[in-house]
Amino acid sequence: MALLFIHGGEKLKVDSDSKQYTDGSYNAETWARYLGCTEDLRVMFRVDRDTFSPEEARQKFEPFPLNPSSFRALPNVEESLRSFLGIRTRAVRRRAITEEVKNSEAVIVRLPGAAGTIAAKAARKLGKPYLVEAVGCPWDSLWNHGWRGKLLAPFATLAMRRVCRNAPFVIYVTSRFLQRRYPTTGQSISCSDVVITPGTEERLTERLAAIDRLGGRARFTLGTACAVDVPYKGHATVIRALSILKSLSPNTEYRYKLAGNGDASRLGTIAENNGVLSSVEFLGPLGKDAMKTFYDDLDLYVQPSHQEGLSRAVIEAMSRACPVAATPVGGNPELIADKFLFGKRSAEDLAQLIAGLSLETLRSMAQSNFHRSQQYTDEILAPRRARFMETFWNSRRQAHQ
Repeated sequence: MALLFIHGGEKLKVDSDSKQYTDGSYNAETWARYLGCTEDLRVMFRVDRDTFSPEEARQKFEPFPLNPSSFRALPNVEESLRSFLGIRTRAVRRRAITEEVKNSEAVIVRLPGAAGTIAAKAARKLGKPYLVEAVGCPWDSLWNHGWRGKLLAPFATLAMRRVCRNAPFVIYVTSRFLQRRYPTTGQSISCSDVVITPGTEERLTERLAAIDRLGGRARFTLGTACAVDVPYKGHATVIRALSILKSLSPNTEYRYKLAGNGDASRLGTIAENNGVLSSVEFLGPLGKDAMKTFYDDLDLYVQPSHQEGLSRAVIEAMSRACPVAATPVGGNPELIADKFLFGKRSAEDLAQLIAGLSLETLRSMAQSNFHRSQQYTDEILAPRRARFMETFWNSRRQAHQ
């Protein structure tokens, strides 16, 4: 009755007490989706090379709630260019994935990613039921990731198109974007993987009161939540916009808070070169409760990324009634009105948008964002996903007939 879940983009973290953790996108609510099918859930991730202190791990990551014996280590061919190109290491990875698929009754793969592609192909060959979770676009992510990414983008895109087209079950996190690029001939639903709790009218009231107080305040705080060492996340666009805003709105002090892990030295240099280093604050990774405070302290959440699936951070910010500006990539246009979208890499567009925001506009953004985010509560999405997962899980019976 084993169900295998595989995602090559995730890494298991281990602290000095041998306790296991994952990034914030995997938590108890996430695992409950799969445990609703079977208690024998097996998870295949890469393993982070670093060992963390218990205190740091508890602060940065989510505890891995499953039995340690349920974890399968995925060989990390992305560790270096040599291992990535190495025929032997790639063969070891393929054998490890195929063996786990063979020993499972059904498979769930999260795409994009080479590991998920291998697992899906193995499941199809072995006659195992499998489900694809389409959470991003490999073309957008790789094309914005240097010359190596540009070389790999066409192959990764074609591979995901083939897997999605042939998959018997697909869950798309977007309503339209990924469906258009990676259509399937199988059964599918649109269901975000974001887990938020229903917002309260009190939160909206507090946000509107905070916006009203902006009229007598000369400081305006922007924020972004994503890894700070990934260039295609677009933080540099916001930093450059701060410099432009100095001349557009000289009477307002703009500050930019960044929440997320990774080495911030590159962005620090960009901020220094643009004369805004004192206006940029790197907060590091934040836990679930701290993230709520982060969004509540912002006057505008900015998602400047060059590629997206459906942004978790945007929906989380919206659920806190936070006004949001974003680039028109991935699923962002499904969430944000066109007039609050700005060109990717265009600091000028973003600066003009921010400088033109009135209190009335901010109030309108807060209200519409809050109400739209309620479509992504677990109360609404969980039953839809559960019904689809049940259909997928029951399909294994037909596979054995």
